[in-house]
Amino acid sequence: MVAAYMAVTAATVELIDETSPEAPQPDVLLVYRWGGLIVLVIGSMVLTYLTYRSKADTGARRPVAEVLGVGVAAAGWGLVMPESPALAQASGDRGTALVLLIGFLAVVVNLIIATRLKSTTLPEGAPAETTRAP
Repeated sequence: MVAAYMAVTAATVELIDETSPEAPQPDVLLVYRWGGLIVLVIGSMVLTYLTYRSKADTGARRPVAEVLGVGVAAAGWGLVMPESPALAQASGDRGTALVLLIGFLAVVVNLIIATRLKSTTLPEGAPAETTRAP
């Protein structure tokens, strides 16, 4: 999903040619960038949910934390990469501060979600995973 998003974003940025009168305006392309980010986040979350449910037992818990973690990671990645829609609206010191803030928040939220995933109890009768030493 991220690779496809990066390719679409790069292609969209290449369409910006201010010297050509028939080229799309940067504001119109910014809407496409935000739309691409929304597709990335929602698509990643749906794909994670469907993959989890296809591998889980019918009585397994819902993968809320997993789906939320993937959504946060996809949004964080999409917003801090070069040519992201957020950076298209903020440049210089403001853009740098924005990237640092978004990156920090995405990491903190995913650490909280990871803690939640580690503390999840196994359903009754489920075999515990064993860890092997390297």
